[in-house]
Amino acid sequence: MFKRRPLRAPTRLALILITVSVLGAAVTEIAFRKAAGIVAELGPEALSGVQRCHAMALISLTLVTVLAAFSGYLVAWHVVVDPVGRILDALRSRREGSLREFDTAKVQPEMAEVAVEAVGLVKELEDERTKLDREHAEATARAAARAEELEALVALSSRIHGARTEADVVAETVQALARIYPGCTPRVVVGRGADVEAGGLRVAIRGAHGDIGFIRLDVADVPAGDVVERERIVEVVAHHVALAVAGLRTRAKLSEQSLRDPLTKLYNRRWLGDTLRREVSRSVRLGKPLAVLAFDVDHFKWFNDHFGHQAGDEVLKTVADTLASGIRSEDFACRQGGEEFLVVMPGADVATAAARAEALRADIARHPVVVAGGTREPITVSVGVAVFPAHAPSADELLAAADAALYRAKASGRDRVVVVS
Repeated sequence: MFKRRPLRAPTRLALILITVSVLGAAVTEIAFRKAAGIVAELGPEALSGVQRCHAMALISLTLVTVLAAFSGYLVAWHVVVDPVGRILDALRSRREGSLREFDTAKVQPEMAEVAVEAVGLVKELEDERTKLDREHAEATARAAARAEELEALVALSSRIHGARTEADVVAETVQALARIYPGCTPRVVVGRGADVEAGGLRVAIRGAHGDIGFIRLDVADVPAGDVVERERIVEVVAHHVALAVAGLRTRAKLSEQSLRDPLTKLYNRRWLGDTLRREVSRSVRLGKPLAVLAFDVDHFKWFNDHFGHQAGDEVLKTVADTLASGIRSEDFACRQGGEEFLVVMPGADVATAAARAEALRADIARHPVVVAGGTREPITVSVGVAVFPAHAPSADELLAAADAALYRAKASGRDRVVVVS
């Protein structure tokens, strides 16, 4: 609010002159009308003199009025026009960034106060605009950072879901977090891993049946508000890591199931084809032999028909367990189909393979199967033995040679081992 101040001398003079002019004109007009009525009785000459005096008074009052108007113009220029012009100049200078100090001594106090207030308002508006510009720049920078984070997260999701191993998932996640948050020293653990570090941001990687790992970030120098945002982002990353790991484990499980016989848990014929060719190539490279032992359960159809399919399944599982427990760590056993089994022995010569085949045949015979009624029925197998490269030059021919020896064992009376001659 402006303070009320007494009027200055020019202003007071202008107001007095205007007031005197108006009052003088009014008094003169009234006096003339009354004098005109009185003088009319004295004659034309007296009336003419009065009219001349009236004209002179009006001329004088007109001059006074003109003087008052000119004084008013000077007052208006001094009090309004010039100060307003100075204010406008000051505001233009402020807008152009070259505001000079406003000379309040050269204008009316009220106008000087208006000028000061106006300049102050402009400064406040400039400060507010600067603040808004800064906030806008910060918001733009944050938005750009979020866009980069989202882009990195999308790329990370694509890479980890295309990873072939859990180690690849971990490596991709660490690299992505290091790019998103430089200097944060990310650590990603999937499976069993000691978490002995204190402090920092830790987010669990949650699987369908509980935690399967964790992600840890160093946030010692990060503002509290940013820590909350980072935790949200890392939770998203942890979710994608959990999905990727679950996918890898599911695929591994399905792949394992596709290569394993569901009844005996041994490898199946599909697995055998690729593995046997690989082992033959390895034997060629190392210059070592490779033995194949072909097993067939004697009278299995009769056993299955006489005692039922459940008893037949028990026979197959007993033979499979005996083979799996009776071979070396470098050997492997598989079920070819029906009642036929195969054992592959890398590095075994003819004598070693024949001895192992006989030992396995005898071990199977020592494990009868309990059937309905509680009776124990013995199990016997026939075995054919072939060795690469002594008996066959390739994987397919090696299998054919072992099958031929097996058929000879069955034709010779069963429950025996026959080596390709």
